[in-house]
Amino acid sequence: MILLLCCSYAAVTTAQAEEPDPCDHYNVLNDTWRATTNTNWQESHCDKDVQFKGWYRLFYEGRSVRLPDSCVDKYRCGTTYPLWLASPHPKPEDGIVTMTVKETISHSCSSFPTREPIRVKMCPGNYPVYELVDPNSECPYAYCADVSIPTTPTPGDPCDHYTVLNDTWRATTNTHWQEGHSDQDVQWHGWYRMFYEGRSVRIPEGFVKKYRCGTTYPLYMRDPHPTPEDGVVIRQVYATISDVFFLPENPIRVKMCPGNYPVYELVSPEYGASAYCIDPEKPVAKQLEDLVAKADA
Repeated sequence: MILLLCCSYAAVTTAQAEEPDPCDHYNVLNDTWRATTNTNWQESHCDKDVQFKGWYRLFYEGRSVRLPDSCVDKYRCGTTYPLWLASPHPKPEDGIVTMTVKETISHSCSSFPTREPIRVKMCPGNYPVYELVDPNSECPYAYCADVSIPTTPTPGDPCDHYTVLNDTWRATTNTHWQEGHSDQDVQWHGWYRMFYEGRSVRIPEGFVKKYRCGTTYPLYMRDPHPTPEDGVVIRQVYATISDVFFLPENPIRVKMCPGNYPVYELVSPEYGASAYCIDPEKPVAKQLEDLVAKADA
């Protein structure tokens, strides 16, 4: 019995020591109502209703943003009592730090600290991630997103500098082709990371039936994604034009990042009524679990 307890404890401490880097493993929080410019407090959002778990990165309309680190007036961010950081964000070299969250309770920035602090890390791409928790205050309260100064990192590794693409209609399970989406209408610029309902996903690697992904001609890859060691590679994109036929489309550049998530340098397709698909059946987090399970086998 003593041996069993010892080994169980050792397993726990080893798992803790191997905690994934939150800069590579986070959830997306992209509610537009969290914007500091939102004065519609009658919405009365409350983060007590959110089951926070793990780390989060904030986005606003596809742009990386952050929690405010100075006072936010009452009745902002789609709530009554906005939540914000009591001190400036850490630097990348600071690692993970614990920070106090404040709650504005009246105009003129009268505020007090919440009962629960949060952990924050500034990542190499100059974007922060947060281990958000329920601050255990009285509703309605919510974390804010500072949209006045979006995070605009300098060009560099696309694993750190990308735009979020999270249209749910892109799912391969979506058969509503009558929506008529076309990626020819999108002004593509730079690199993109795919999300579906907050989960990191990727472009399918195999045939997708016509009339899927909210469009007539779905776009996908037929070759496997690269490994992190491969760096940036070129992958051919294909468009399904009938039940059994497909045609090559404009190629894209792809990179697999250290957190086992891919980023894509997307371009406008040649064919109208075509759109890039996402595979929601097996999110990146699950793919990472499969890789770990295979390594342990």
